[in-house]
Amino acid sequence: MLAAAGNLYGVREGYRRRSDWSKAFARWGSLEVMLIAGAVCVLVGGSILAGVLSYWSSHRFVPLLNVLPAVLGTSLLVIGAQNILGGFLIAIVNGNDADFVRPAPVPAASGSASRSASLIANEVV
Repeated sequence: MLAAAGNLYGVREGYRRRSDWSKAFARWGSLEVMLIAGAVCVLVGGSILAGVLSYWSSHRFVPLLNVLPAVLGTSLLVIGAQNILGGFLIAIVNGNDADFVRPAPVPAASGSASRSASLIANEVV
């Protein structure tokens, strides 16, 4: 994921040419697609682990003969979390900015007139 983010940043800044795989990744690498894929992986992995837990508890917690379902469920959970967090990383690298910290622009001409009017209104006579 970090290599893809670095490549996309290089293409965006203009010091790398866009390759064939980056064109394909740009279509599938949007935030929405990554969040949906991550959520599906987390849900499938969680359901597999819930099935393993129910099977294990119904057999009185004896050692499991095959750990593949537990490894598969855990792997899907981790891959889903990586997709979710990687989707945010790719969205930030691609230039999707959130304007939470920028102050709202104040018009210069009307700012002084409304300020003087509010000062006059607040004067004590």
